[in-house]
Amino acid sequence: MNLIKSLIDFFAGTNVVRTENEGALYDFLIKQRITYDTLSDGVFRLRSRDAERHKDALASIGCKTDAQRGFPAYFKRYRKRAGLWLGALIFASLTVLSQRIVWNIEVTGCRRPDEVKRNLEELGFTLGTDFKRMDLDRLHNDYLRTYDDLSWISVNMEGTYAHVEASDLDMPGEEYDAGPVNVVASEGGRITGIEVREGRAAVSIGDFVAEGDLLIGGVISVRDEKMLLKSADGDISAEVVRTFDVRVPKIRTDKEYTGEEFTEKSILFFKNKIKISGNSRISCPTYDKIYNNETVYIFDSLPLPLSVETVTYKAYAETSRHVTEDEARDLFEKLYPQRVDEALDGASLTSVSYSDTETESEYIRTYEIKCTAVISKEKTINAG
Repeated sequence: MNLIKSLIDFFAGTNVVRTENEGALYDFLIKQRITYDTLSDGVFRLRSRDAERHKDALASIGCKTDAQRGFPAYFKRYRKRAGLWLGALIFASLTVLSQRIVWNIEVTGCRRPDEVKRNLEELGFTLGTDFKRMDLDRLHNDYLRTYDDLSWISVNMEGTYAHVEASDLDMPGEEYDAGPVNVVASEGGRITGIEVREGRAAVSIGDFVAEGDLLIGGVISVRDEKMLLKSADGDISAEVVRTFDVRVPKIRTDKEYTGEEFTEKSILFFKNKIKISGNSRISCPTYDKIYNNETVYIFDSLPLPLSVETVTYKAYAETSRHVTEDEARDLFEKLYPQRVDEALDGASLTSVSYSDTETESEYIRTYEIKCTAVISKEKTINAG
């Protein structure tokens, strides 16, 4: 419905009307039964016919009307340029013919949509495919026989858009049951908290444990003269010590742009790339490449499989200099928050200390943090 309205507005022509007195304009539009779109605060879009007919009335309530937009405006501006209209006719013809072609593919419902698109491409379904000649039911079966990442897949065409619904073979949250487990220590420390939900605690508050030590044992029960193992479950907290290094090179390389740059532009149509400008080159061997890709839309709502890629090359020179101890200390302070968050990994910080050393090439600060963390992890019981 939005596309149809956009088409009507384009061919009928529209004008943007701006006002600081929205109330007066609302009253006028409602009274005259004029169709409008609200673009933003104080900015409205009217059909050109209504804007022209009520031009004086709109001006009298403080409205400013912008220049006309849409097909009528283009026709007035370019009506004497036969080549342009011939090109537009050819383009319109190609657009009609391309209704058989896949212009866009959207994959939902799975964790790896890009991989699904690559697999579909290997099976012959991609941008530019004539989907009228594709047996989609056969495509579904071929995918499931060829690849083992999905439990089911469905390709639904809506016009020239392919909406692919898929479901992973191993959905998140489904875990393999390896059997009964004990709870052991993921790292060493001094026990500060014990919460047992199932099983028997093998440690007490204040005990020191090493990585891999048993914390909660699985329950052993006897039923009908058979020994049964039940998984242990619980959370064991401990005060642990963790260390990490922050390193700063003594030689720093700075980048400074020289001001030399040039731009290349290309048209991307499906998977074809046509260069349209940019033949010069940067003399400097070091440069950054900045990409910008703009999709072309029809009537501001329908995206085409056509885009303009702009690549900007910006030359820079590299200079090296020695990093002082004061600069290194500043960098240590800047890098510390991120590194300590990584080291804590959800634990509660108790205290921190550090020591500084250096080599011929680096300044090194070694941090030692004490924190309270949950150190319990599951380990499968070896029944043998």
